[in-house]
Formats: sequence, structure tokens, C-alpha cells
Amino acid sequence: MSDTDQPSIAKQILGAGIGMIAALVLYQGYEIASPTLEAAIAPYLMTEPHLSAGTQDAGPLNSDKAMQIAGRARDIAARRAGARAGAAR
Repeated sequence: MSDTDQPSIAKQILGAGIGMIAALVLYQGYEIASPTLEAAIAPYLMTEPHLSAGTQDAGPLNSDKAMQIAGRARDIAARRAGARAGAAR
């Protein structure tokens, strides 16, 4: 294999820079979207029986209780988003 088969150092550095920027954009998207997604998914995860092992079943989840849990999850997500924004300053 000859030296001419390898890309130049400038192309390697450019590729590394583009990869770094792409990773940073994906991470920032995750940081922004995670509180909203967590608030949307949390009520469904909280009703799974395997997550409440060792506790008694509270019975079927009615719509009022589901709305209460969803509201609580949104409040927690908003607080976490505020704490992240405060920590970033």
C-alpha cells in the first residue's frame, strides 16, 4: 500500500470536525427533547406492574388518575428542564 492511497491530513481533520459537529447537534437535540419525551412517556411507564414490584396493586387506572399522573410528570420535566437551563448558565 502506498502513501498516495491515504487521504490527506486536511481531509482527516475536516472529517473529524464534521463528525464532532454532528455529534454535538444530536446531543443538543437530545437535551432539548428529553424532558418533553420523558413527560409524555412517564405515565405509561408508571403503570407497568414490573416497575412497582413489592407494592400492592392500586386497581385500574381511571382517566382522572392518568391525567393527574401526566400532569405530575410534566411538572417534574419542567422543573428538570429549568434546572438544566440554570446549570448551563
